[in-house]
Amino acid sequence: MNHQYLFQLENTEWMSNNVRDRAIKKVHAIDQKIGYPTSNPNVLDPEALRKYYDAVVISNTTFFENKVQVAHFETRQAWNKLGKPTRRDEWDMTVRTVDAYYNPAGNEIVFPAGIMQAPVFYDPSVY
Repeated sequence: MNHQYLFQLENTEWMSNNVRDRAIKKVHAIDQKIGYPTSNPNVLDPEALRKYYDAVVISNTTFFENKVQVAHFETRQAWNKLGKPTRRDEWDMTVRTVDAYYNPAGNEIVFPAGIMQAPVFYDPSVY
């Protein structure tokens, strides 16, 4: 977390001490999802990916059937979530997506690897 922003928050005069302390605790509690998900599935582990997508049958000759297979898989995944607690380790965005978001309800900030590609949004030589 950027210490400059915490310093600004700690020195904000228009907030009461109680509200300021709660804001600082919330900043420290933000779930930071940066780069790649490492659970459900761990996209950096080929065996975990194989296991996660085991029920999906893909052919290199049947585009439409592949789309149907993926749609069935995603529908089963969605139905399997019903009635279960929210998984805080799941990402609502793919790794390759060039976007980022803050989810206030989940108190999480997500920067997938797609947006971290130089030089468009992030350039490591600048930092």
